[in-house]
Amino acid sequence: MASVTGEYDVATEVSIGLVNCVLAAIHENENRAYPRLCHSLTASVDDAYRGAADPIPESERTGIRTTVEVQLSTPTVSLPVDALADTLWSRSRQPVRTAARGGPLGPWGRPTCWPSISARLRLRAWLRDTPAELPEFVHGDLYLTAGLVRTVLWQWHPLPPRRRTFLGLDHSAGPEVRFEPAAGATLTDQQRVLVERIVRNAFRGDSEPVSVELQLPPEVHRFDYKLQPTGARPSAMLLFTLSDSPPGPQGPGSVGARFLPGGADFAVAVGRDYLLGLLRRELLGGLPPEYERSGTFWRVSLRPDWNGATFDLQPGRILFSISGDGRITYGVAPLSTTDDFSFTVRLAVTLQVVGGQVRPALVGDPEIELHGVFAFESLINDAARNAIKAGLQARLDPVPADLRDALDVGRYLKTMMSTLHPADPGVALTGVQIRADGVVVAGTVALAPSRPVTVRRADLNGRADALESWIPGGTIDRFVWDGHLEEHRFVTENPIAAIQGCLSVQGTRVTRGGGLVPVAAEDCPLVVALLPVLTGLPTPAVPCRRLLLPLLAGGPGEGVEVVGHYDPWASGLAPRQGPTNLLVHFAERPWAEAARTIAEALAATRHRDAALIVLGVLGPGELPRAATVALKGDATVLLAEDSTGSWADTFGTPKRPTTVLVGPNGAVRWKDQEALDPAKLARALDEHLEPGGKVAWWPLRLAVPTGGRAPDAPLRLGDGRQLALRRLRGGSVVLSFWTSCSEPSVEQLRQLRDALETGRVDRPHIFGIGDGEDPQQVSRLAEREQLPFPLIADPERSIARRYGVSCWPTTVQIGLDRSVEATDLGLVPGVSLCERQTLGDMGHLTNNVIL
Repeated sequence: MASVTGEYDVATEVSIGLVNCVLAAIHENENRAYPRLCHSLTASVDDAYRGAADPIPESERTGIRTTVEVQLSTPTVSLPVDALADTLWSRSRQPVRTAARGGPLGPWGRPTCWPSISARLRLRAWLRDTPAELPEFVHGDLYLTAGLVRTVLWQWHPLPPRRRTFLGLDHSAGPEVRFEPAAGATLTDQQRVLVERIVRNAFRGDSEPVSVELQLPPEVHRFDYKLQPTGARPSAMLLFTLSDSPPGPQGPGSVGARFLPGGADFAVAVGRDYLLGLLRRELLGGLPPEYERSGTFWRVSLRPDWNGATFDLQPGRILFSISGDGRITYGVAPLSTTDDFSFTVRLAVTLQVVGGQVRPALVGDPEIELHGVFAFESLINDAARNAIKAGLQARLDPVPADLRDALDVGRYLKTMMSTLHPADPGVALTGVQIRADGVVVAGTVALAPSRPVTVRRADLNGRADALESWIPGGTIDRFVWDGHLEEHRFVTENPIAAIQGCLSVQGTRVTRGGGLVPVAAEDCPLVVALLPVLTGLPTPAVPCRRLLLPLLAGGPGEGVEVVGHYDPWASGLAPRQGPTNLLVHFAERPWAEAARTIAEALAATRHRDAALIVLGVLGPGELPRAATVALKGDATVLLAEDSTGSWADTFGTPKRPTTVLVGPNGAVRWKDQEALDPAKLARALDEHLEPGGKVAWWPLRLAVPTGGRAPDAPLRLGDGRQLALRRLRGGSVVLSFWTSCSEPSVEQLRQLRDALETGRVDRPHIFGIGDGEDPQQVSRLAEREQLPFPLIADPERSIARRYGVSCWPTTVQIGLDRSVEATDLGLVPGVSLCERQTLGDMGHLTNNVIL
């Protein structure tokens, strides 16, 4: 009878849904000891012909050069119907040979036909140096089809020899590439073909073959596979030979009907001949050649023919059959009588899942046939039945080690998956089906992506950039920037270094079984660029004498409003993604003119890849208009008004215009006090810019997180008394940190005052903390504003430091249990934390703040 596994001993059929779920788990993995899949990258595309050594013919090159940011989804695999690559020798995969380190490699396997697989990836690309032939943004589905290659290598050193098996994609001819633009994306057919050629050439000429070494159990002598693209559930079959004898001439083609049941992620089939031989070898060896039973005036001797015993597979059971002969002696000597007889016993064996393992067990009572019995038939029947059943049960309790290991069918999948992902794959067996052609064990796999959606954004070239946002194991469908929807790109216009109030990432994630579930995440932190730490320049301790940058929020129409200020050096951190340069320009004329000149210089410098932050220092009242101006160049732009003259004093620039270039070490490298000249500035950038870095970003946040215990800082009241927070009873506490050099922080105090006028009884305790302010300044403000709550002087910043305040205003709401319930950085227009408390709404509001 044909075996369910064809010419192989064991076969595992896995659904393509499980394959996609495993790929999604790999997509979320960031452990470098395991395979990883890229989700975002910045790359230089150079598809120009490279001369005679170029593996790509000149006619196939597009000539396009650009810098591109690429965002990729998790890949999903499908199986093309009737797709079979040409027969090629495995030895052509030289990179795989190189991967097998440790000694010379021995003989290679026979030629292998490579069935094809297709992978689909959602792609978004921003071509920052937009070539004339392509649009600036590309969005769509990328389909890659290539042969799936099995390569077997022998490693002879160190001894003993070791067989290594690799799976990878055929790299010799390059993949078939197809690109389908997303609905609503603007891409002509000619541009689509260009994208396909660029991707295909990159795979053929610039990438190494992707190969994964399979960790197979040591008893596996040969591994093959077969893809099943048709039917409701496409699948892949993994085929194993556990003996030295290779499979027959049909190989994978000998495996006929599929056996994966509905609801299962995988099924392991154990071939008929392999299983029956295993049962005979493990259960019938070492059994007694004879059994004796005796009673009053009788004695029975049984001699089973263990060598002639058989196992047979029948639907729902394994039938064990054994024959033998015996002798019964009864009576009292010299009148005793001896009769000879023969017998056949049949006993059913089943397979059950017990504790995650397949275990054999006897079922029911044996069937027995007796021949040549003339007396005591019932006695002989019981003796034979009990002896055979007891003998077989003794072999099953405990199960022989080799049989137990052979029936641990889930370990084939566990072993292979252990090299793909650090998490336990959660392989579980769910049922056993005994068939005439073999045994099929179904199961599920718990491995699935589970990490939270990552929302990250930065600023580049006048745009807010969410390149590094991603859905681990999933696909981003859209970005929502403060209500503004972006489906085809991961950036949005933002002329100055601005992280908008909230970014929402929405899409789907692959779940168990290969299905999709909707996921989304939103993040609303204030994120600021890390500037080089200044050296040799004064850095006063209190806010009003330090260099502050404005927090900006969208104002009426397309304008902006200043809603606070922050200290860009408060973190104490140096830029952590390589050298970062700072160009400070004290503008005399409108910023739009300065921005055009700086952009010309940036386009002309040979250090266009350098990390550069451009800071425009403006006169009073100029910032709202300047904030709408985009600087066309690879630079992060910050703007500030110097109403107090602190920026000019720090950099020693009493006159405008002045331009200062600060190096990554914080020292001034170049200074010019004349009108901006693009050629002159470009030469200075060529000479002094330090390339190789990337602008790093740091979230503005307090030292105490939401939910954390509020520091019990003593509050010194105007009459000299000190009040501890823990002594306040009967309500929540609101601390509003302000400084006299940030008008929005004083405005926040006014809004708290207005909120208290709602007249609610359950009002919170409010304290205005004058960060760096002395008692005289605090008294003057209290008298001018007539605030109905205490203002606390904090001249040494003892309270502000405990909370980690570096932004004004900062408002902290502390609950009855003295934990931080909510915080706001910057002015919250129209409603305050106090008002939310008195109105009974404890939800957290967030500014639409840009930096």
